[in-house]
Order: sequence, then structure tokens, then C-alpha cells
Amino acid sequence: LVLVTFTRAAERELRTRIERELKSIEKDLAMIEKKMSSKNFVERAPKEVIDETNAQKQQLLDARARLEEARRLADEL
Repeated sequence: LVLVTFTRAAERELRTRIERELKSIEKDLAMIEKKMSSKNFVERAPKEVIDETNAQKQQLLDARARLEEARRLADEL
């Protein structure tokens, strides 16, 4: 009984952490999208900055995909 209770608590904690991280990633992605949609930013920023911003966006997209998969697996518990 104690192990089952602990496991359920751990599952809730895992789901909470995943959701918190997903919200953070969505916020960061929104900021990058806003920045990249600014014609002024894209025209004036050095190519390296644009490349780095695109790389950050891809890292966030990859992290979001991993977390969504983790959430799916956690929901199956």
C-alpha cells in the first residue's frame, strides 16, 4: 500500500514537472516566433544571430517532442 501511494505521488509529480516544462518551452518558442516574425530583426540581425535563433528554436521543438512523448507514456501508467 505504501509503495502504491508513493508511486501515484511520483506519477503526479512527473506529470506536473512535464507540464511545467512544456509551458516554459511554449513560452520560449513564442518569444522566438515573435522575434523571427519581426521584419526589422531579420533584416538587421547578423546571419550568425539568425542561425543561432533558428538552432534554439529547433532545440526547443525537439525538447517539446520528447516531453510530449514522456507525457504520453506517463498517461499510460
